[in-house]
Amino acid sequence: MLTFTRQGLRFALGFSMTPGQVYTRLLEERSRLRATVAAVSSTLATVSHADELRESALCLRNAVSDYTDVEDQLLPEVLRGLDAWGAERVNQMFAEHGRRRENLVEELSAIDASGCDPFRVKRLLIELITVVLSALATEEEQLLRPDVLRDDDTNVDEFGG
Repeated sequence: MLTFTRQGLRFALGFSMTPGQVYTRLLEERSRLRATVAAVSSTLATVSHADELRESALCLRNAVSDYTDVEDQLLPEVLRGLDAWGAERVNQMFAEHGRRRENLVEELSAIDASGCDPFRVKRLLIELITVVLSALATEEEQLLRPDVLRDDDTNVDEFGG
């Protein structure tokens, strides 16, 4: 009898990363993103020039965009293979990522339109940080959990002989 574990089946089908490896990689990427959020947050207390605050907003936008791109690359393959809800999870993720990208454009447009008023730029930057942290928390609650992205030895299929 030939038994495939989830990891063995993934390897046999040519998948590059296991769900656990994707989870670990995303935790690393999220750590980088949170470090950027912290650095941008600290500029709010020390920077009072609107142009420097805009640069911080662009830095945050780039970090969020880079992280979202990593999710787009790593998660679909893994999510589709998890269970019957995998395809729906992928659809929801792409829809949320589309909204995230639109929100980033809107937030940065608002920051650009705020002119030279550093207080308004700071307020908008605080709103952007809040949106980013909220999105991270929601993803962690719904999707990026070790019980969802796990490597286990569940038998996927058996062949008798």
